[in-house]
Amino acid sequence: MYKIISSSIYQISKLNLLIIPKAYGVLKILF
Repeated sequence: MYKIISSSIYQISKLNLLIIPKAYGVLKILF
């Protein structure tokens, strides 16, 4: 159970690393 939770947290953090720079770039373009 713990392994599943930790792997899902790892997947979410990888997604955040992909999404946050894109969102930051969009904000830089807009503002």
